[in-house]
Amino acid sequence: MNSLGIDSAAAATVFTVIAPSSLVGTFLAGVLVDRIAGRYLLVVAQACLTGAMLWATSIAQPWQAFAYGGFLGFTSGFGATLQAVIWPNYFGRRHVGSIRSWP
Repeated sequence: MNSLGIDSAAAATVFTVIAPSSLVGTFLAGVLVDRIAGRYLLVVAQACLTGAMLWATSIAQPWQAFAYGGFLGFTSGFGATLQAVIWPNYFGRRHVGSIRSWP
């Protein structure tokens, strides 16, 4: 982040924002996946993750880095919860272990 004009100490403290925002994303995904089809929510989560990755290239101020960390954490928690719900919904609980495991 030094190349973007943000010192390493400020960049390291961005990680303190990621975990709480990921928790919020996890809870929101849990609520929404009961009301909206998981495949639509997964598209939104992936679009947000793409947006976050593109946003990372234009961070110039420390506040932007914190906002980015919050958005990235939220999106990661949201997407991880959806992954945990979508696989069993589509393939059934009986076969998820054989589908997602190493042979």
